[in-house]
Amino acid sequence: MGLKFKNKKNANNELTLIVCSCDNYEDVWYPYFELFKRNWKGFRYDIILNTETKSYSHQDLNIKCLQLYKNKDLKTISWSDRMIETLNYVSSDYVMLTCEDNFIVSPVDNEKFEKAFDIIKNDRRISMLSFAGKLRDYEKTKWIGDFGRISMKKRYRVVLDTAIWRKDALLRNLKPGESPWEFEIKGTERALWDFTEYYRYKNYDEFNDAEPIINVPFTSFQGIGITGGKWRWRNPELFAEYDIKMDFSIRGLLDKETCLKESKEAIEFSESYRKNVEENKIVQFKQQFVRRSPQWLINLFVKIKRVFKKIVK
Repeated sequence: MGLKFKNKKNANNELTLIVCSCDNYEDVWYPYFELFKRNWKGFRYDIILNTETKSYSHQDLNIKCLQLYKNKDLKTISWSDRMIETLNYVSSDYVMLTCEDNFIVSPVDNEKFEKAFDIIKNDRRISMLSFAGKLRDYEKTKWIGDFGRISMKKRYRVVLDTAIWRKDALLRNLKPGESPWEFEIKGTERALWDFTEYYRYKNYDEFNDAEPIINVPFTSFQGIGITGGKWRWRNPELFAEYDIKMDFSIRGLLDKETCLKESKEAIEFSESYRKNVEENKIVQFKQQFVRRSPQWLINLFVKIKRVFKKIVK
């Protein structure tokens, strides 16, 4: 069943880093942890590589693999099932979630990270603190330093960025049987009910002076990471810089044009959503009503609407 971590009681046990992965991504673990080791010196917290059956070790890093699913049918076990069971083995009150292709590409300043960690520790209302630079200076919201509160109007409040979570809040948003993508959509809907706050880091670009705390290229536009199981076009450049050997032909390599097209489509969708929902009060009200209402109430309104249409005809 794996090793439980319930007996540790020290300052380093405040937080656990959970690297979300699966056995099929075994080839990505070495570059992820090599970049982690080189760019996050002095990391003092526990690390769990959340796989199904395989184990992994990396020089100078204390990585634990629970291996909870040996001799089990992996087809019946969802991503959220694994995450819930993993969290039940973690004793820290906070966890930092990331994914195995969220490569850290520049040094992390531990002092800045600890100050960011203090933000969520010192405010019980905050459930998640994401280091992804996605909020703009001009967005009308509550700001704590360079972190802005994610509006309840946003399509994705709950996302699998590199982020610190209160463990109890993450468990509250997880439901068995869901994939990572279902978790982001349905978890956002569930997050509306807990009335806590979710924060994201300010966009770091040429328009402001915000420097990334954890520099992970999150989008296809930046060319680092994996899309649809294939490497994005800038990974060879990144790995060569750190002398990391990789046969990119095994997974395949997406070219720049394909990645930029995907990124452009995502930006266009977000902009369309913003105009159609965030700037339209009527649509906003309808959407919030559907997202907040129990299913029985929605079904009742649908029936009333059908009856009303028949009467009008």
